[in-house]
Amino acid sequence: MSRRSAFLLVLITALTACATTRVVDIGREEIAGVYSVDSPIPWSRFVDKGMHIWTVDGPSLAAIYFISKIDEEEPLRPTTAEDRPEYRADMTLLELQEFLVDSLTRLGYFQLHIDNSDVADFGGHQGLRLDFDFLYQDGLEGRGLLVAAILEERLYVILYSGVREHYFPRYRDAVEHIISSISLK
Repeated sequence: MSRRSAFLLVLITALTACATTRVVDIGREEIAGVYSVDSPIPWSRFVDKGMHIWTVDGPSLAAIYFISKIDEEEPLRPTTAEDRPEYRADMTLLELQEFLVDSLTRLGYFQLHIDNSDVADFGGHQGLRLDFDFLYQDGLEGRGLLVAAILEERLYVILYSGVREHYFPRYRDAVEHIISSISLK
């Protein structure tokens, strides 16, 4: 083994050891200390800036994003941009939809087109559901769905997105099961 190969192997091993990935087994899993969901399949889970990400094949192919506890005047994801959309607890469902679409577009969901927007159940509370198509930065076609709800003036979002052709439909039933199983604490 060359010096370069040995160095790369050590670097990869070190980076892997630093990751906070764990397996989410089949069954009930607590999210953000506020609600729990029931997963019918195992997922790899890691946390990025407080957001829980579940994936089987990698987040660039398909993933569920649990975005929790967004307070007043905060964006969907932390950013330094001055013109970022900010959440307000008194948003109507239409304003919430506009906030979410604007936020997703700024996060790299290009040419986002909503084909379904409806009131949805979020653990027994009224929420919003969006089903949409989008393009990834490299032009690949994507598909997504999200449910969101305002609970005690904080915003909670479950976003599922993936490559339209194979990966999004592969886990859609599991994600629908997860969403229908939301149980508030």
